[in-house]
Amino acid sequence: MANRNNTKQENSGKGEFINAFQRKAADFINERTATWTLKYGKVCLIIFCLFTGSVSLVMIIKGFMPANGPPVVSRTQLSVPKLIPDSVKIYQPFKNKQNDNNSK
Repeated sequence: MANRNNTKQENSGKGEFINAFQRKAADFINERTATWTLKYGKVCLIIFCLFTGSVSLVMIIKGFMPANGPPVVSRTQLSVPKLIPDSVKIYQPFKNKQNDNNSK
């Protein structure tokens, strides 16, 4: 139990520093924005949110991409195997039309 109390006392100095810094920052921002109208404050807040949200989105997207850029998707020609079992029927629309015309 004594260990737990000692860590709380050690951390209280850090917490006081952080609280003092937060209070100074909040007072500074309150002084700067005291003369703003409500509409101006809302517009600034919306612009700030859009900016930070878009930066976050770009960072997330770049995190999923490989380091050398987006992946390159190329088209490749597929080849038909030479040996096809009789049980497999291949759809060949042009051959059927030609065969129908030749049989008439």
